[in-house]
Parts: sequence; structure tokens; C-alpha cells
Amino acid sequence: MVSKIKVDEIESSQAGGDITVNSTVKVDALEAKTSGANIDINSNLRLRVLTNAQIDALTGMVEGDTVYSSDLGNLRLYNGTEWVNVGDSTYIPLIDYLVVGGGGAGGRSYYGGGGGAGGLLTSNTGDSQGGGSGAATTFTAALSTNYTVTVGAGGSVTSNGSASQFGSYSATGGGRAGGMNYFAGANGGCGGGAAADSGANTNYNGGTGSQGYDGGNSDSRAGGSGGAGGGGGAGAAGQTGVELTYAGDGGDGVTNSIISSSQATTHSVGEVSGTDVYYAGGGGGAQYNNDSQCGDGGLGGGTNGDGQSTPAAAASNTGGGGGGRGGTGTNQNGGTGGSGVVILKYPAGFTITYDAGLSTAGNSGEQLDGSNKYIVFTAGTGNVSFG
Repeated sequence: MVSKIKVDEIESSQAGGDITVNSTVKVDALEAKTSGANIDINSNLRLRVLTNAQIDALTGMVEGDTVYSSDLGNLRLYNGTEWVNVGDSTYIPLIDYLVVGGGGAGGRSYYGGGGGAGGLLTSNTGDSQGGGSGAATTFTAALSTNYTVTVGAGGSVTSNGSASQFGSYSATGGGRAGGMNYFAGANGGCGGGAAADSGANTNYNGGTGSQGYDGGNSDSRAGGSGGAGGGGGAGAAGQTGVELTYAGDGGDGVTNSIISSSQATTHSVGEVSGTDVYYAGGGGGAQYNNDSQCGDGGLGGGTNGDGQSTPAAAASNTGGGGGGRGGTGTNQNGGTGGSGVVILKYPAGFTITYDAGLSTAGNSGEQLDGSNKYIVFTAGTGNVSFG
């Protein structure tokens, strides 16, 4: 067969009949027989359909090659140097998100409760939000439209954690725990644990709806022997302290698979346990001057209570609650809550733009992950948009 087929039209030799070609016809060029004439195509013309990754892997292209991108829903043209988009994407990006508020501070000596974890909201399929709710609906973003992102700080001394936000989704900061001079834990995304005071054991406070659970109650102090309550986690309530036995453990957070455990390790977010990544664990309550009976922090960044000294601060970008302090000394502080995190995942054909006021994990920016991209915001506030 010659390398060019020149025709004005192709017809069946019988009126109304079909021309059937059962094998592939391969040519280098197709032209009209008459100079300047058109070639009429009376059926749908189907271009080669590839993902962007497949398009980028093509070799041997020449200027003018054109394919259809299944990622963007538009044509991509090779200009002799690179593939360029022919027009804007015809798709609307669907955004999966994980938004975790900053964790609350642990309670002060002598009998501090555990800080509540930050609230947790997610749309990631198969994962749970805080408080036992299922994943929310994936967010539909408008192109070139600004959406606010804020990463909440962890609470210190007697403070709740700060809220984290993506667009209209706001994860409330964790409630600070009860401690000296403020026995009740505070409301928050997850509630703060109660101090082991000498009053009735109803001085805990609650989590917020689909974001997290309540903090734990305390047992009566009875001269310093009571157990403070653990902070609430996104996945479970804080445990109630028991006099002369133990302080309450912090409630566990929940697992989330929006990024893998190896990616979470790389970006230093969440608490990795095996192949799972936990976020928003409550802080452990404290026993007065007794380390062995202090509560453990919940999976997801919650830190243990400490019976004699200041507990460790919860890890950054977990939303974990700080542990309570049980040691001697007036107004010795509990552990600081962990900062929150905002993670967004979207189709690889789109690109995110974000303000300089936002920090990404290790200045990594957006990351390619198969047919998707993701970005991990670890601090700051500002606008993001997709295009």
C-alpha cells in the first residue's frame, strides 16, 4: 500500500451498501484528492485516549501529534518540545481531604487530666471521621477559585488547640484538660479530661459532633490519691480515672489512608503504627506523684501523663492531646498539644497554587502518587486554588 491515500469520498459500489474493513488500515497521511478540498468524516472521530502519565511516557513524537487526556478531559498537543494543553480542563476537580485541629494542653499539677485531641474531618473513602461518623462527601472544587487553608496550633499551658480549616470544613481544636484551679476539662473537637479534684466525678466536657469524643471523668482526689481523666480522642472517649488505681488513658485517634504509612513517615505527620497512620489521640491523665499509675496517651499523638514532672509535648502534625501533670509544685504545666494538619488529594491532571503563608511538609509542595497528587500542609494560613 502506498504511504498516502488521497480521496474526495469513499463510497460503497452498491447504493446503501457498507464498506467494511476488518483489519487496521495503516497510513502515514490522509489527504483530499483535489488540492484545497476537505475530507468529510461522517462518523465520530475517536482520538487516542491516555492518562497524563501515559502521555508523558510516549516516545517518538513529532510536532502536531494530538491525544486526548483522560485525566483532564481535554486535548494535549505536542509542539515539538513538550506536551501542552489545548484549552482548560473540561473536568471539575474532586478533592479528598483530611483536616485535623490542634490538640489541647494537658492539665496542671497536682492532678491534671489529659488534653483532648483536635477534631478530625475527612472525605477519604473507607475512613472514619471523628466521633464515629463515616467519611464525608468528596469536595467539588471550582477552578481558579480561592479556598482558605489553616493549620491549627497545639494548645499550651491552659489553652485549647486551634482550629484547622479547608474551605468550609473546620476541625475544632482539642479541649484543654482540667487541672489545678480549673477542674473541668474544656469542650473541643475532642473533650479535655477532668482533673482529679475532690468534687463529684462529672466535671468532664465533650467532643464536637462528628469530630471527636468526650474526655474522661475523674475520681475523687481524697488528699491527692485520685486519678484524672484521659483526654478524648477522635476514635474513642478518654478513660475515667480510678482513685488509688490509675489515671485515665487518652482515647485513641482514628486511622486514615489519604496518604500511606511510608508517606506519613517521610512527611512526619500522624502516628505510624505498622501500616496504619493514626491522627488525633487524646492525652493521658495524671496521678499525683505516681508515674506508674498515670494514663497512657491514645494512638494518634496523645502523650502520657506524668506523675512527677512536665509531660512531653505531643508530636507536631498529629492533633494529639498533651498529657496531664501530677507532680508537686503550684501550677506546673501539663504537656503541650500537637499541631494539626491539612492533607488534600486530587487528580494528577490538576495543579494546586497556594499562598506563601502556608508551609508544606519539608517544603515538599504537591506530590505525584499514581493517578493522583497530594499535598501536606503543616503550618500557617492562606488561600489555595486548583487549575
